[in-house]
Amino acid sequence: MTDTVIIRRKVTRDFTALSNDLIRDARLSWGGLGLLVYVLHLPDNFRLRLSHLSKQKTNGRDATRARVKELEACG
Repeated sequence: MTDTVIIRRKVTRDFTALSNDLIRDARLSWGGLGLLVYVLHLPDNFRLRLSHLSKQKTNGRDATRARVKELEACG
């Protein structure tokens, strides 16, 4: 990756900010981190259900359940 370009832009709406500590948490798999980012983007009053989560991506119910358990184990 010698020609890597990082583009940063200022946004004023429709974005999610999260701590770099979450990104660097070695206990989280890439899948767990992705699910966490998805959950954090939801409204505060959203009623989270496994059936909803498993329909959002192609991983399926069992993989989604495993990532949810991973996040629960990490607190």
